[in-house]
Amino acid sequence: MSFDENLINNPSKGMPRLLEIMRALRDPEKGCPWDIEQNFKTIAPYTIEEAYEVADAIEREHWKDLKNELGDLLLQTVYHTQIAEEENLFNFNDVINQISEKMIQRHPHVFGEENRNKSASQQIKDWESIKAKERAQKNQTGVLDDVAINLPALVRSLKLQKRPARVGFDWPDIFIFGFLLCRCHSFTQIYWLLSLILQWCSFLLEVSSVDYSCYVFWCCRITGDVFSLSGDRLG
Repeated sequence: MSFDENLINNPSKGMPRLLEIMRALRDPEKGCPWDIEQNFKTIAPYTIEEAYEVADAIEREHWKDLKNELGDLLLQTVYHTQIAEEENLFNFNDVINQISEKMIQRHPHVFGEENRNKSASQQIKDWESIKAKERAQKNQTGVLDDVAINLPALVRSLKLQKRPARVGFDWPDIFIFGFLLCRCHSFTQIYWLLSLILQWCSFLLEVSSVDYSCYVFWCCRITGDVFSLSGDRLG
């Protein structure tokens, strides 16, 4: 695999330049040994890490860092598509076309004939309808079929709350959990019930529009405060 050094060294070429840099890094003869050895699974953890670093830069409102972190995240897409192209699966243009088509299809009020004078809640309902059609095309008939398994546990829990809520599902009153807990006779039953209670707490976060990250932040802070108080007494 040969690569274009003139393109690589030309700062004005933008995206084609980055794609060519990745091709060079993966070149079997002249590339970087570490980059050559990587595959989808070994790169996936870095993709997740870079996404979190983007979120961190936004939270800190550090826009110079954000520029840098967005570049790192973009590199992950380039990395995965280069591997895919080498394995004759798809290429970068296929990815661009896929997301472009998705955006057009999901915004018929912008790119089609539909009326754009809709409330945010109506737009969400329309999106859910469009997503349901997309899942049907993939033979995914369930509301929860395309919720990623590898999401962080709490993030996945919140997504599992949003989907059913949008089709009318609601949780029972919390007192039912106390009633069931009194009738648990094994660790497995208690474990199952506590899992339901945790999911119910996620539901509360969803319906109250509380950012889960804020919830986790305060949980960690309270835990730290309690430990500090306990530590003072233990000391």
